[in-house]
Amino acid sequence: MSVEDEFEVLRLAVIRADDEHMGDVRPMEPPLVKILDLVRNHPAKQKFFEEQFVRMATWDLLSPPELVPFCMRELRWPGVLRAVRSKYDLLHSTNSHARYMNYCSHVTRSYTDFVWEDAGMWDYYRAKELVPSVVPALVEHLASDSPDVVFNALFALEEIGPPATYAVPAIEKFIRTWRGQEDLRARARLAFKAITGKDASAG
Repeated sequence: MSVEDEFEVLRLAVIRADDEHMGDVRPMEPPLVKILDLVRNHPAKQKFFEEQFVRMATWDLLSPPELVPFCMRELRWPGVLRAVRSKYDLLHSTNSHARYMNYCSHVTRSYTDFVWEDAGMWDYYRAKELVPSVVPALVEHLASDSPDVVFNALFALEEIGPPATYAVPAIEKFIRTWRGQEDLRARARLAFKAITGKDASAG
């Protein structure tokens, strides 16, 4: 079987898993990981692979919405992200972008998140990203001026749970001193409870 045919078989396998297990992403993960393996094992075929990802990312080739973000989280090919943003800009100019906007955001986060917001959905990325070794960096991010960076750090700490005990003093301080968006303080309380099993004291 050619590399091109194997890629197509795997794409269809992801679609079939999505169709047969609506709302449950776990059956999609094995063929998604095989797609990554196929891409990594055939670097000479990158042009072909990138063309397929661009077609899927711009909705010219059918795929579940999880496929491109899952693969681009690891591959980070700039051409795919450019294609998504160009498609969004084109649709925005015609006021028909609402449905694509969420997808564009989903793909973009797979490139830009320090810890991917969707990592907890996948065993593959949970083992890579939601690990104790990343906790000190997440604690540093709690001091960021960017609400998006702070949210990402708190969400990741919540997902990591008890192994993120190192972050507890910083989370407690954040709850006491945060003067920005109240939803971030609420997110900090969720992270605290996920790690300690207790409710945080009033801030």
